[in-house]
Amino acid sequence: MNIRQEQLIDYAIVYQVVKKSFENAEHSDGNEQDLVARLKNSISFIPELSLVAVEENRIVGHILFTKAFVNDVEVLALAPLSVLPEFQNRGIGLSLIKQGHRIASHDAFCQVLFWLLTKNFSVGRGTGRKKGRTTLLWTFRSRFRGWVV
Repeated sequence: MNIRQEQLIDYAIVYQVVKKSFENAEHSDGNEQDLVARLKNSISFIPELSLVAVEENRIVGHILFTKAFVNDVEVLALAPLSVLPEFQNRGIGLSLIKQGHRIASHDAFCQVLFWLLTKNFSVGRGTGRKKGRTTLLWTFRSRFRGWVV
């Protein structure tokens, strides 16, 4: 598997990957692909933090981090994380998260806290369960001062 920055030519494929990834998700409004499209056209978009996972020349996953504000504090938000159903539970989502964090920490983006709305996602250190959601926490030095939810 290869993880790389998403390119403009990937947008239509990523739209379908996000849509298919959430089709049968327990917590979905069915519009995640449209959210991704809107975020890519916003001032919050950070191209370096829109990543795709590629297996056998096929995009099978996508992750997007964008700038956001929480109580007037600029933070980095992760949403959504998408992996095609037939490729889930193989570590692709975690690999996308780790690569995004490597890039963000290298560029000193922020501390990140986010919720994954799936019961099937599991990672090692830094996790906690509460009411059917998994909380993941990574911390590194930051030019942003906030947490992301």
